[in-house]
Amino acid sequence: MTRADHRGQAPWRILPGFLLVLTGCAERSSRSEPNAWFVEEAVQRGIEFRYESGFDKRALIPEIIGGGAALADLDGDGDLDAYLVQSGWNLAAGPPPNAPANRLFINRGDGHFESAKEMGQAGDRGYGMGVAAGDYDNDGDIDLYVTNLGPNVLLRNDGTGRFEDQTAAAGVGDPGWGTAATFADLDRDGDLDLLITHFSDDVNTLYQNQGDGRFRDHTAASGLSLSVRPFLAWGTCFFDADNDGWLDLFVANGHIYPQVDTHPSGYRYAQRNLLFRNVHGHFTEIGLDAGLTREQVSRGTAFGDYDDDGDVDLVVVNVNDQLQLLHNLGTKANHWLGVRLLSRFGGRDAIGARAQLAAGGQLQSRQVQTSSGYLSQSDPRLLFGLGLQSQVDSLVVHWPGGRRQVLRDLEVDRYHVIHEGQSTTVFGVQRQDPVQATAAPAAGQRAGWMQPHHALHPIGQQRSALQQRQTQMRDHLRTQNLTPSARALAPHSAS
Repeated sequence: MTRADHRGQAPWRILPGFLLVLTGCAERSSRSEPNAWFVEEAVQRGIEFRYESGFDKRALIPEIIGGGAALADLDGDGDLDAYLVQSGWNLAAGPPPNAPANRLFINRGDGHFESAKEMGQAGDRGYGMGVAAGDYDNDGDIDLYVTNLGPNVLLRNDGTGRFEDQTAAAGVGDPGWGTAATFADLDRDGDLDLLITHFSDDVNTLYQNQGDGRFRDHTAASGLSLSVRPFLAWGTCFFDADNDGWLDLFVANGHIYPQVDTHPSGYRYAQRNLLFRNVHGHFTEIGLDAGLTREQVSRGTAFGDYDDDGDVDLVVVNVNDQLQLLHNLGTKANHWLGVRLLSRFGGRDAIGARAQLAAGGQLQSRQVQTSSGYLSQSDPRLLFGLGLQSQVDSLVVHWPGGRRQVLRDLEVDRYHVIHEGQSTTVFGVQRQDPVQATAAPAAGQRAGWMQPHHALHPIGQQRSALQQRQTQMRDHLRTQNLTPSARALAPHSAS
């Protein structure tokens, strides 16, 4: 059956083979915690929302893996609002006439929320999975893309938290089983493209932003239609693995059924993870060459520069197996620039802020968004690979709420802390051993780009150097007489 034939069917009609029998879990006895860190206050704070999966006694797979949520400043007033994805109906019975809708709760600014009264067409009634947030039309506010079991929905924000369904006009309906989505500028043209991941036996979809409100299916042309089957993807993220200025793609894989190993389909329970290298907008899978040779059952993946050396490392959680800390050993010849964007509201990370960097006639765009794929949160800092460019022309920050800030003469191979409306604070150390730098591996070369840190570089051997960098950062912040929230940026010492 072709992909087109597959998508011509209602997705919930093709799932009877995926029944799961749920077993009960014994509830742990509760005890009084007078000094509890967390207190459940959803209803007290104005958020009355109950996610309904719709299953009765026996569940289909989609009925146990939803639903998603987005925290973003959707009305442009500087605080985080909440968009909640609903599923809401039994898949075996089919959608009812009045299925429960997705909900939007607006932050009043006093720690309380209220249900949005004027949210336009944001109340989608599809069988919801997840949601991605990003300013796809570059008008300064956060738009939403909702993935469903069935057609997905693109919601354009008018800047006040009122949304208009632009799915048909943009051409991103994607009527399959969309499990997750993410925005990223993959072709370096200054606007956000869109990647959608699907369940097993379907090709993930890359939509290229045309800059006029429309998208084009760029999956085949980009090379992402290859090396996808028979993998089942979970944690995914775009990041610049080799700091050449082009966003690469990591995909964590693993099936859900151990018994699939005996099935004639050829699927495997343990699967290797994939790394797609982006070369001027075209992707080539180089996982084996990059050192991702081990087959495991991977799920959540977090991304971040844990050792502050200017490249992105990965933490991969594996089912019934050792967690992997993949230390990036890619090229050190390329320059980089890191920034952390802090909102003027309390000095917190400016979720939704967008930064555009110009260097050597090239433009890159990044957005502050900590969620990354399945069940994970990643480094909120933005890291720009510069290739051989040793200086930056400008960095333009578009803050939530519409403010625009231009910074110039930023030193490269450093992390910069940028407070909204204020000058930058620089911390970090110069990249080391530039003479010993090695080029990133080309396809066919087994260079071991990403390697388990515990296998090559025991954490204890790196701890003193990491603590020294942390001390330098804290001392610098202290001398600048920054606010306590800024000083809190200094990572805690390793224990």
